[in-house]
Amino acid sequence: MATPPLDRELLDLPPEMRMREWMLRVEALIFASPRPVPPPVLARLIGSSVPLADIIALLQDELRARPYELLHVAGGWQLVTRERYGAMLRSQLAGDAVTVDLSRREVELLAVIAFHQPMTRRQCEQILGRAVSGDDIGRLRAQGLIAAGHRRPGPGAPFTLVTTDCFLELFGLASLADLDDPALLLSATSPA
Repeated sequence: MATPPLDRELLDLPPEMRMREWMLRVEALIFASPRPVPPPVLARLIGSSVPLADIIALLQDELRARPYELLHVAGGWQLVTRERYGAMLRSQLAGDAVTVDLSRREVELLAVIAFHQPMTRRQCEQILGRAVSGDDIGRLRAQGLIAAGHRRPGPGAPFTLVTTDCFLELFGLASLADLDDPALLLSATSPA
């Protein structure tokens, strides 16, 4: 049986019920998604008479008394636990938590890539003043924190290294524009 098309406008509902239904739709999709949901995807759930920003603002206001909040992360919207509950959750879910275990060398490499991307391996070595091993790059790639960017013009046309959306999610950043302090990465060898 075919699924009927989604009624985005909800014209059969009174205006206040329409707004509530749009909010519930947006919240349901964000809640169910393991990744931040981009605005264009959310906009497909609501009618054309109200901006998505209004729905998001109403949801954020409604969630103020909850232990989680709606944040703009990695170019999309995601429900995340409020920071004040972080230590308690980490202590209770220590064996279940998704963590990224990085060596100091890997954190330094990740910081160089994040702040100067796109970077070639050789450029990373120049900034760090040391050799960058393929193993370090491989571990960052395997954890989904970096990926190959475009090729640099010139001899050998080396691939560049860039950060990924997984990197933005891990550090709670909406975009690379939010990355303004190298200490954010360099102060910890195990980001939470």
